[in-house]
Amino acid sequence: GSEFDYIAPGLMLFAIFMLIFQVSMVVVKESEQKTLHRLLLAPVKARDLLLGVSLTQVVFAVLMIPLMLFSAVAVGFHSQGSLLNGIVIGIFTSFSAIALGLWVAAFSRTANQAFLISNAILVPVVFLSGVFFPLPKVALFTLGERTFSIFDIQPATHAVNAFSRVFLYGANLGDLVYELSMLVLLSSLYFAAGLWLWKRMHVKRHR
Repeated sequence: GSEFDYIAPGLMLFAIFMLIFQVSMVVVKESEQKTLHRLLLAPVKARDLLLGVSLTQVVFAVLMIPLMLFSAVAVGFHSQGSLLNGIVIGIFTSFSAIALGLWVAAFSRTANQAFLISNAILVPVVFLSGVFFPLPKVALFTLGERTFSIFDIQPATHAVNAFSRVFLYGANLGDLVYELSMLVLLSSLYFAAGLWLWKRMHVKRHR
């Protein structure tokens, strides 16, 4: 394949992680406009609000994958895999991006702050996923026959591996048990941490 073939899956990852901006700015604007305060006076729990925001962003992710794939194919990308498999990976990946958006929102008082902090997070997350260059082997521990690197603690690493295996080599979801398992586990942990941080830093200010 061409050099662009190896870059295209990374561009899909980049597009999904742009959700960091949307999530953080939407949540912070709710706080700025006092909407959050009014919601908290009603019988609405924080997790209900965040669930609504999250589901909206997952829809964006589902739409992004075919748009990115069709755009890539239009400029020369040779896809070997299933669009449906790519969408499934995109959905799992979107939850980690949403989680990081909550992290940003937790430490932002204004939408402008959220935008700046999102920039500071997006670039290292994407570049340290191995999208554009091979990552150094910085082993943390070995479990069975698999060695876990320091870069394996972020979901983006597993997401780009999954996208690459699907679109470059035609892998099916059954071939991606490890990548999908790590995506689910890490995204769940990141989301739980994001929810806790947001509730601690923002919701208490409006009580």
